[in-house]
Amino acid sequence: MIIELTIIQNLIEDKSNNLWEKYNKRRLYLDFAKIVNLEVDRYNTGNISSAFLEGEKISNSKAYKYLQGKAFIDLNTNTLECQYMHSDIIELLQDALS
Repeated sequence: MIIELTIIQNLIEDKSNNLWEKYNKRRLYLDFAKIVNLEVDRYNTGNISSAFLEGEKISNSKAYKYLQGKAFIDLNTNTLECQYMHSDIIELLQDALS
């Protein structure tokens, strides 16, 4: 999926996303949980205590699955790349970035 330049510029300005440049590659790693409005509260141990997706409560195990993987925009081609992510989150991310 190709991302518009104005959206990319807004994502670069947001400090929660990380710009990585090396080996002639330019990638913007996304904080996809923030983009799709996935809120997770944790115990001191790191385990999930509660989770909400777009304001609706979801199970802790589903939230754990949703947080897996990584998403980045290849800035050489302006395409969204998702690795090891749940298909529901990929759809939400594509909708949020279109």
